[in-house]
Amino acid sequence: MTAMTNVKRLSDAGVPVVAGTDAPYPGVFQGEGIHRELELLVEAGLTPLQAITAATHDAARLMGADAEWGAIVPGMAADLLVVRGNPAEDIGATRDIVAVIQRGVVLDRSQLVFSAQDDPGFRTVGSVAAN
Repeated sequence: MTAMTNVKRLSDAGVPVVAGTDAPYPGVFQGEGIHRELELLVEAGLTPLQAITAATHDAARLMGADAEWGAIVPGMAADLLVVRGNPAEDIGATRDIVAVIQRGVVLDRSQLVFSAQDDPGFRTVGSVAAN
């Protein structure tokens, strides 16, 4: 609980808070972790927009890539999720994905569905997935 309290205190003090979790654990698919991280940031007291900024603009700035990605600006990477709802009001709306745009191209979401049987790099050991 101390970490949750400290996130808000650090943010209020002007310390950059950056989000960037992505599939650190077996069984957590790519992209799923960031949704939970955003929810936790909001639970810790950040506004939904502050959490979204932590995962986009602030993450890009930390990585020294803010001229390439992290904002919707002409000339930057056009990697976007289109969601139903307003995540600036309800962070849970990030999970209701309508479209995925990568490098300016709308992807066929049916081709993005993970299948352990079809992925030669994925194997399971007992109940734990190993790669």
